[in-house]
Amino acid sequence: MDMLSLLELANDRAGTRRQDVLGIEITPDRVAAHLRRYDFGRPLPTEPLLADVENMLSRWTEHATHPRHLGLFRPAPDPLCVVADALVALHDPNLATWDFAPAATRSNATSSAR
Repeated sequence: MDMLSLLELANDRAGTRRQDVLGIEITPDRVAAHLRRYDFGRPLPTEPLLADVENMLSRWTEHATHPRHLGLFRPAPDPLCVVADALVALHDPNLATWDFAPAATRSNATSSAR
């Protein structure tokens, strides 16, 4: 999945939060049965795998970012932040010293100074 597709998915997800089911009814056995379809000993096609993981997380996660969720307040992630997170994970900058990642080190220092 490229970054623009990820941004599109994040934007779509942000627009469908109100449709999330707040109460999850799933058993450990049902999740295990769902996962049995996968043979973790060999590579799998990426697109259907990611679609299934997204589907499982969408259906089987307590959605605290739903507008009607009255528990612990957790603001929903901004779609662009989802892409930023993916970019950082992709490059895995080490902020221990300037020489390891000058752009990330300076960006971190600038944002921390505000």
